[in-house]
Amino acid sequence: MSELPSASHSGELLLQLQQDSPLLVAVFDAGDVLRHANAAYRQAYGLEPESCPSWTEQMHSRHQAGLGQLIYTDDFEAWLALALARRRSQPYRAFELELVDGRRIWMTETLHASGWLLCVGSDLSGLRMPAGSLAEHADDGLRVPELTDPRSTVQALQRLLPLGEAWPLSVAMLALDAGPASEAEGAAEVAQARQREFGRHLQACIRREDACGRLNEQHHYLLILPTAGPGQARAIVERLLTRMRYALAKQAGPEPGGSCSAGLAQANWGESAETVLQRVAHALELARAAGGDQLVADEA
Repeated sequence: MSELPSASHSGELLLQLQQDSPLLVAVFDAGDVLRHANAAYRQAYGLEPESCPSWTEQMHSRHQAGLGQLIYTDDFEAWLALALARRRSQPYRAFELELVDGRRIWMTETLHASGWLLCVGSDLSGLRMPAGSLAEHADDGLRVPELTDPRSTVQALQRLLPLGEAWPLSVAMLALDAGPASEAEGAAEVAQARQREFGRHLQACIRREDACGRLNEQHHYLLILPTAGPGQARAIVERLLTRMRYALAKQAGPEPGGSCSAGLAQANWGESAETVLQRVAHALELARAAGGDQLVADEA
């Protein structure tokens, strides 16, 4: 029988375990200055081994260097002010963020009474929901919107509508707004690239329990949001619209820029999939008729 490690040895093992862990681990003091970060955290944010910036300094420098957290905004200072208002606002907080390298991170913040803050992040990229979850009711193929059979998308909605565990159930329909007409060589290829980009960003914005897929040949996409009430559903869809606006503005081609529109509806208990689709499609039409680049919610 092996001997138990001493207290000092246990402490050394604990430090080595977290240092070698793929989890992102960081500790900030009461003044929000970084006091400890393991290798995974420093790699994710591009921090030097001995650097100990404040959280605000970290976000400023990493954003300017194009490292760390991916932030979709044209007004970084406004984003930072909002983030600071949320940070340390409660003893425990959990949220999802995206890194510049494409990884999705589930970040938790645990605030001690002393004011010190423990941050632990888990890489969600490639993870699947456990058996028995709502994800079982949505075909995994829906996670690749540009390749999905439209029938599978409608079938996923039909499967979720009778499930009490899926309620409240929100449904959104999204489409790229038509850009200015162009006869430039390669315009068709640019349009296809935009659709692929749209599908990629759509996947990145949704939660693990959500389903999304192509709805028709006109490149309309359906987003199904189980357990999402009006406020949460609106936040998810508006995040996608902001993200696409930012991404399309940076996309090169004969028609730079662009936007997308969305219609949103809350399903009603006992309602058919066809009726929900009609309501959300009408909301999308209203959004595009109003000039596009916006979200319209059906209030029925």
